[in-house]
Amino acid sequence: LKEVTYHPMMAIYLNHRENRAHASYQDDDYKNRSPHDLYTRSLIQLYTIGFYQLNPDGSAKADAAGRMIPTSSADDILDLSRVVTGFKEQLRRTNIEAVAPYENENEVDPCNIQIGPVKKPYKDILPKMG
Repeated sequence: LKEVTYHPMMAIYLNHRENRAHASYQDDDYKNRSPHDLYTRSLIQLYTIGFYQLNPDGSAKADAAGRMIPTSSADDILDLSRVVTGFKEQLRRTNIEAVAPYENENEVDPCNIQIGPVKKPYKDILPKMG
């Protein structure tokens, strides 16, 4: 999971590169928005615990109404998306050929976690409530 999380191409594909902290991520109307949750949703549902709770025999657990019981809620995914903030690509190495329009991007070396400026932080440093 660490390799997937820090890989620059996966960060682009799973939409967590330059994912910003909640307080600094605003739309054109200056309304606060949550960080992107595509990677965290994939992390929870595809890479780790799955979509639904399972019985020891592998069958899905069901509630009293017969509906399958999910392993996570929207709040769980939002909390984890706040954890996965601040990933930025490293500066391009000079020994790698650059092809326009990507001459400033480094899609080889692992991403860095950048805290960023105080007023518009990249990394969400606030406590997670989950």
